[in-house]
Amino acid sequence: MNGQDDTLQPVDSGKRYIQLEKQYTGHPLLAELDSLHRQYQRLERRLNKIARIGDLMQAQIMDLNSELDKRAKTDPLTGLFNRGGLYPQMFALKKQLELNHSCFGVLLLDLDYFKEVNDQFGHLQGDHLLISVAAILQSICSTQGVCARWGGEEFLILMPDCSEKSLHTMAENIMQAIRSVPLPGNDERYLSASIGVYFCREAEMIDDSIRKADLAMYKAKAQGRDQLVTYSPELGETKVVL
Repeated sequence: MNGQDDTLQPVDSGKRYIQLEKQYTGHPLLAELDSLHRQYQRLERRLNKIARIGDLMQAQIMDLNSELDKRAKTDPLTGLFNRGGLYPQMFALKKQLELNHSCFGVLLLDLDYFKEVNDQFGHLQGDHLLISVAAILQSICSTQGVCARWGGEEFLILMPDCSEKSLHTMAENIMQAIRSVPLPGNDERYLSASIGVYFCREAEMIDDSIRKADLAMYKAKAQGRDQLVTYSPELGETKVVL
C-alpha cells in the first residue's frame, strides 16, 4: 500500500515455491517452481520431438531427391544411363580428353529386327531381351567405359583411353555375346545386333563422334545386319534409308 519495494517471503520451507508480495496491491502472487519446472520439461520434450521429426523429414527429402536424380539419369528398365545421365558423363570425358590429349572410341549398337520380336512375342519378352543385352554391356564394358540406353533398342558405349584394336575387340565380344541370347520360343533363334564403330584420334565434339558411329551402324544394317562397320569418311554424312 505504501509503494515499498517488492519482497520475497517463504511460505513453507518444505515446498519449492515462494510467495511474492506486491506491497502496492496487497495481493500476494504465488509462483510454484515445481509447476514451472514441469512445464519447462514438457516444452523441452515437445521441442525435442519436433527436432526429431524435422531430422526425419530432412532425411526423407534427401532420399527422395536422390531417387529423383537417379530416375532422371537412369533407364528404369535396364539400369543403364539414359541420355540425361549420359550427357554429364560426355562433358566430363570431353574435359579429360582435352587435358590428356587421349583417344576415345564410340560404339552404337542397334538390335536387329527388334520391332518384329516385340510384335511376335510381346513387349514383356522384348523387355527381357533388353535387360539381357544391358547385362552383357555392363559385364564387358562397365569397368572401362560408359554404357547407356540411347533409345528404344539402341545402346551407346563411350570408351576413353582405348586403342583402335581394343575398341574393335570389345565390339566383337559384344556381338558374339548378343548372338548367344536366345529369342523366345523353341526354334533355336538368337538375337543379333548391328554395331557402328568410331575411333577418334584427335579432338572433336563427342556429339560429332556419336553421329559418325550412328552412320556406321546404319551402314551395318544396310549391309545385312548382324555385323559391325567402322566409320570412314567414305560413308558420307547421310544415313542409309532402310
